[in-house]
Amino acid sequence: MFPYYEGMGRVYSDDELEELKYGKINDIIDTNENGKVKEVQYIGKLDKNKLGKYRDKIITDDVVLTNERLEEHILKYHKKEYEQLSQYIKDIIENPDIILDDNRNKDTIIMLKNISEIDKNGRVVIKIAVAEDNKHPKNSIITLMKLNDRTWKQTLKNRGNIIFEKK
Repeated sequence: MFPYYEGMGRVYSDDELEELKYGKINDIIDTNENGKVKEVQYIGKLDKNKLGKYRDKIITDDVVLTNERLEEHILKYHKKEYEQLSQYIKDIIENPDIILDDNRNKDTIIMLKNISEIDKNGRVVIKIAVAEDNKHPKNSIITLMKLNDRTWKQTLKNRGNIIFEKK
């Protein structure tokens, strides 16, 4: 039996599977314990110069969104927000207004950006890929949501130290 995309049901040939593993068809980074290919979307790149203590710890600057996080968390709990923010995720990651070192989760950052085109604030939480963590070979989006001004201020106050702020 050939490995396939989880949740997609498409069967790939051995040659296609090799291309998937090495990012030639999509941005596939790994297989799970059952040999099924994990589907991920390449989103963008982190600017290491904006990452404070993570600058020298991260093993890649690539950011991905896994099918699992999209289907099992974001679309379940933040579907309307995802629909509003999806076209801005790359911009939030590559041009954030503020980056926080998340004080609730190890090796995790919170990226905040005001998106004037839709008069919303966006928040993207990213698990940073560091050498000590073999489970996360790429920087991965954990969740995203829109914030009102009150929640933006509350996030700044309660969620962690500012490691980057746009001037």
